[in-house]
Amino acid sequence: MLRPLLERLRLARSGGRARTRLDRLLGDKAYSSRANRSYLRRRKTKATIAEPADQRANRLRRGSAGGRPPSFDREAYRLRNTVERAINLLKQNRAVATRYDKRAVIFNKHCLGRGRAPRWSGADGSPAPPPHGPGRGRPRRPGRRPGRGRRCSRR
Repeated sequence: MLRPLLERLRLARSGGRARTRLDRLLGDKAYSSRANRSYLRRRKTKATIAEPADQRANRLRRGSAGGRPPSFDREAYRLRNTVERAINLLKQNRAVATRYDKRAVIFNKHCLGRGRAPRWSGADGSPAPPPHGPGRGRPRRPGRRPGRGRRCSRR
């Protein structure tokens, strides 16, 4: 799955031809296969991918024949958190998460529209107000009295 994605990748530049090679790839443990790592080495791309426990155990079990551990930049790996949060914000919208849109054009416009105006900031970069007004929390459901919770008929 990683190889077709990287082969189609085009990073636009301000002038000239688009880049097709990454400087570094941040991936989770699912992309830690030997084939993915060798493909990234051939493309001269630094890989920051955590090594799963079973692969680490197999490498250590083989001793010196297991080879040295793959390089891992802990600080760069922590940057994945930013990307994960952005994707999770997109997934909160059901149309993006389950792809209910009939046409790809609509789906892409919807994704790009969410990417331009992040939910966590206002247009000028200031924090956005809470969705239900400042300090009020969620609106009360009709028929409920504040502070009582559910009333139990057994006393």
